[in-house]
Amino acid sequence: MIAQYVLTVPISTLFILNSNTMHPAYRMNMFRRLWLGFRMFWNTVWIPTGTTYKTHLAMALKVLETPPDVKGDVVECGTWKGGCATNLSLVCKITGRKLRIYDSFEGLPEGEPNDRYAKGYKKGDYAGSMEEVEENIRKHGSWMSIWKPAFIRVFAGFGLTL
Repeated sequence: MIAQYVLTVPISTLFILNSNTMHPAYRMNMFRRLWLGFRMFWNTVWIPTGTTYKTHLAMALKVLETPPDVKGDVVECGTWKGGCATNLSLVCKITGRKLRIYDSFEGLPEGEPNDRYAKGYKKGDYAGSMEEVEENIRKHGSWMSIWKPAFIRVFAGFGLTL
């Protein structure tokens, strides 16, 4: 089962990143697309993430479809251990964009009594530390694409730069 999943990485990567609207300035040939797909896959193996590498590839495609002359950064709200942020940092490096990460680093809040999805988690689930996220991005991603100070600790809906 695991071997089958690994063997589908090139097929999934080429299927998801097969877009005529990907901007040519990023020079994403077949080899670079496969490289990005394998990097994202292995990052999700080494770093816990709430989403799959295929989801990360779909997000990457949207960033790669954005022309370089369109100004803007990539934002991640809630990073847990930094798995998705690590993969987004790879795309930001390719496109020359900055990645901004917003998180309380306290995990999920306590669920509301009427929230049917709250039964599946408890307060503090998906908590990661800022240091853990930094280390994962330095080790497996592109630290140079991170906006400094990239980590914004969020309190009661307001961002506070650390």
